[in-house]
Amino acid sequence: MSRLSALKKAIVLVRNAPHFWRQWNRVWRAQREGNWATIEEIMSDFHQRSFETPQTRFLHGCALAHFSRWEEALAQFERIGATLDDVPSEAVRWVNHAIALVELGRREEAVDLLKGHVSSDWPPSELRKAQELSGGDPPRSELRDRGARVTD
Repeated sequence: MSRLSALKKAIVLVRNAPHFWRQWNRVWRAQREGNWATIEEIMSDFHQRSFETPQTRFLHGCALAHFSRWEEALAQFERIGATLDDVPSEAVRWVNHAIALVELGRREEAVDLLKGHVSSDWPPSELRKAQELSGGDPPRSELRDRGARVTD
C-alpha cells in the first residue's frame, strides 16, 4: 500500500470514527444473534466508505455465503489477503472459501485450496467440513501446526 493510499484510509477512518464505532457494536451484537442481514448491510457500508480490512472482508464473505451469494462471497474471501487474528476464524475463512468454490462448480480448486491451508490446530468442526468438502479423509500429510495465536 502506498503512503498516499494509507493516508487516505487514515483520513476516512478518523472522519468516520464515531460511525464505525457504532457500526462495530451493531456487528458484535448481530454476530451473537446470528443476524447475517445486519452484518452484510454494515460490511457493505464499510466497503463503500473505503474501510476495508481482512476482518471486514471475512465477515462480509461469511454473510454473503449465508445468503448463497457465492460469487460475491468468493470475491470477498479472495481479497482478504492477510491472516486473520485467531485460528477458528482462519479455519472458517478457508472452509467457507472452499464451499463457495464448490457451489460455483469448482470442486478441484476447493480441494487444492484446503490442502494448502488445513491445519491440525483447526477446530474439529472445521476439520470435519474440510474432510467432507475434500470427499474423504482430510489431507493429513499436509496438516500443519501453525502455532495458534491466542487473542483476548
